[in-house]
Amino acid sequence: MPASVKYQKITSVLKARIADGVYADRLPSRRQLMEEFQVSSRTMHKVFTELKNLNCITPTFHGTAICSAASEVAQYPVRIVLVAPKISETLHTDILHIKLAEYIAEAGFELIPCDINRENIVDIIADNRLNSHDAVIFTYSSFQIEAADLLKKQNIPFVSANRPPEGVEINWVDWDHMEIFNDFVGNMLMRGARKLDIFWTKPQAGLSDNHTALMYDFRAVKRSYSLFNRDLDAFPESDWGNAEKYAAHLCSLKKLPDAVWVLDNSRQQLADLLTAGGIANTDFLVTHDRNGSKETPMLFYTQQGYCNLAHKVWQLLCHVRRHSTAPPRGIKQQCDVKFYEYKYKQLTARMNKTI
Repeated sequence: MPASVKYQKITSVLKARIADGVYADRLPSRRQLMEEFQVSSRTMHKVFTELKNLNCITPTFHGTAICSAASEVAQYPVRIVLVAPKISETLHTDILHIKLAEYIAEAGFELIPCDINRENIVDIIADNRLNSHDAVIFTYSSFQIEAADLLKKQNIPFVSANRPPEGVEINWVDWDHMEIFNDFVGNMLMRGARKLDIFWTKPQAGLSDNHTALMYDFRAVKRSYSLFNRDLDAFPESDWGNAEKYAAHLCSLKKLPDAVWVLDNSRQQLADLLTAGGIANTDFLVTHDRNGSKETPMLFYTQQGYCNLAHKVWQLLCHVRRHSTAPPRGIKQQCDVKFYEYKYKQLTARMNKTI
């Protein structure tokens, strides 16, 4: 069991004992509890800090006393709201959500799913009477600035699994996109490609994520390789993520890109739009898949990558719950993307014909 879950599991056990009246006036000493649960002093310190934050205990000169309202407080589990689009469909199929749900269950917390497409996080907060002991996790572009303002106002801890828009200071974990863009550009350069671009559909209105920042990151990597292209990169920022306008832009070019990496499941849509615009060969649209099958667009990173991301999200949430006044931090997760080998071969053949 990860250390970040172990101390929460022990906290849940002690809360249950307090609720059942096993400990009437005070807790056993830390040394006794360390021996019982076979944990280090550091882990037990986290347990006591958690119980103190929950208003279950208070330190005194004669040991750790149990608060008068502890019995009532201990009866209510910590609620973790997991926010994502269509979470009812992905809770048991998406690797990131599966791992987060496991951490929540192992810690003895209660999971509350919130489908951002159907439910308002504000209503979830009100209906469940969330407080500073609970927490919220935003995943898959579900972060909303309005929700963050409310959570901050009510002192409810939260983290986002997406880097927020520029100027928004929150706790977040996200992939190191500069790393994967360097990998992509390097692979394409080895195959003779020079005119490179990426496409990723912009999230629906009301959702805030790192779409614009990610596009800037890719262009920064291109500039580092001296691959700026005046015509290709003239596509306006205001239209980034718009498939129809991007396809029209490609159709207007005198020479097509050598490769466009499609980061989501819109490759077929782009191919159809390009075909309708008179471009029959769309092999330059590069897609990806960790299993090697030709059309599994949502499997973007490796399974282990998603597991590592979930672990970092959970660790950050634990940190935020223990240190609610600490400055916000952002963490980049190393990632591994498996590109289609058959697409690489097609690109190589295409580049040879061009030469």
